[in-house]
Amino acid sequence: MPGAGLADSLFPGCARDPPRRYRTIVACGVFGLGSTRAQDEEALRRFHRSLEPGGTLALDIEVPWANMRHWSQWTRAERERLPEPWPESGERKRADDGCECELRTRTLEIDPLAQTLVLEIRAEKFRDGRLLAAEEYALSLREYFPTELLHLLERSGFTGVEVLGDHNALQRQRRQRRLSDPSRHPVPTPGYPLIPDGRLSTSATARAWY
Repeated sequence: MPGAGLADSLFPGCARDPPRRYRTIVACGVFGLGSTRAQDEEALRRFHRSLEPGGTLALDIEVPWANMRHWSQWTRAERERLPEPWPESGERKRADDGCECELRTRTLEIDPLAQTLVLEIRAEKFRDGRLLAAEEYALSLREYFPTELLHLLERSGFTGVEVLGDHNALQRQRRQRRLSDPSRHPVPTPGYPLIPDGRLSTSATARAWY
């Protein structure tokens, strides 16, 4: 990171075979994205193996009811209306070169049993009102409830779970569960979610935002 006294290093393929263990691993906005449940479980196991003893995993998820439009589409009646039509307009921003980029999103399908949501995203580039380029692609999201995440973390080797209800540390809702003696190692209370490695720590923390 320029100006921060830190050096950036990229290791091709390191997600499968990291070159070393880490004190901290951050997985923000990626868990359940374009993956299967088995792949998500394997990801948590690899996170655990890749941490130094006593290391920390920072992990977040978006609970299914966070987006009320998508949440309402879990019902059979709403699923029968899918795929949604494209919205007439989307979010448009102006780039430094004067072009405007617009994103539109619609729901293609929802499987409430598998807890998967498939979105279609259309990106368009304009200059002076004229369409220059357009791309469309599908994106699958696997959604988890907080209790499911608790079980996945336990099965992956973490020894305890604390779920925080918001990114705002001052207004967060907290649910804490102890799986071993908490007096051996104090539970950290940072402004972001921490999942200490169960090999030395006695607690783990995950966050679901609302």
